[in-house]
Amino acid sequence: MSPTEDSYFEYLIQATNDIFAVLRKDPNPSNYDVGHALSIGCGTLKRLSSDILFNLDLRKVSSYKQINRMTFDRAISDIDHFVKGFLQMEFTLLTKAGISDNAADAILASAKNLRNDIRSQNIDMKKIDQSIRALKNQVCSISSNLNSVFVTEREKKRRRIWLTKAGFAIGGAATIAINASPLATNMGISQVGIALSGAIGATLLSKV
Repeated sequence: MSPTEDSYFEYLIQATNDIFAVLRKDPNPSNYDVGHALSIGCGTLKRLSSDILFNLDLRKVSSYKQINRMTFDRAISDIDHFVKGFLQMEFTLLTKAGISDNAADAILASAKNLRNDIRSQNIDMKKIDQSIRALKNQVCSISSNLNSVFVTEREKKRRRIWLTKAGFAIGGAATIAINASPLATNMGISQVGIALSGAIGATLLSKV
């Protein structure tokens, strides 16, 4: 695999960090920051929707789940192992790949809350593709209409909701790509661990 293919997902890591940097601002990010992050989300989702290398990674993590189905089910059913073991190891992997601590915390906190969905996640390629395209259309539509002088509180809330959806979806895609990369295997992540991470990413992508 060429260096370009190894690091093709850098755009997903950067967008994840940029979006969560805005979402984690207290108490509320500015209209400019939200608008800028939505523009980043739009561009990233456009690229992701036609990313052949990402689709190959999605197939890879899906195949690992199919091969290791029984071990996968045992691993995610053990709450102690999933939360105190696997998610901590995943935090180390994501941050080593370049995901910020704040973004990794948010992604993995969501994974903890979605454990039952992750267990039943079949990584439906068609559904994920549809989710990415639907989210892209919505985020890009909002992004193209950011020039209003006056923004109502309702509109601010709507923009933040869709920015949050974009952040978790792109973060889910980054999680899949990172775990399908040589970095994961070099860190000793097993096929089952990669499958678990792939299911987390697929669940976040499917929750649009």
